[in-house]
Amino acid sequence: MSESYSFGYWGKTSEEILRSQFPLHRACRDGDIEEFSRLLTEAQNGIYEEDSFYGWTPAHWAAYFGKVHFHFTLHALCIVEYRVLYLL
Repeated sequence: MSESYSFGYWGKTSEEILRSQFPLHRACRDGDIEEFSRLLTEAQNGIYEEDSFYGWTPAHWAAYFGKVHFHFTLHALCIVEYRVLYLL
């Protein structure tokens, strides 16, 4: 059976891809505050990066799975980044 990513079947392969290629997305989905904070501090994982499943950013994952604090934190980072890049 092939894996379908359109909100249907989600298997071990899907989880491994999410864990290895999109760790910030996974942290937002799972509500893993320690990993979320670590990844943001390291700044190696883009907050605008779209996943290969749905084309979602970490903010999409946070919003869909009800992790409001994560969503608002990412939104605040976007505002700060915009101000630094375009207003200063």
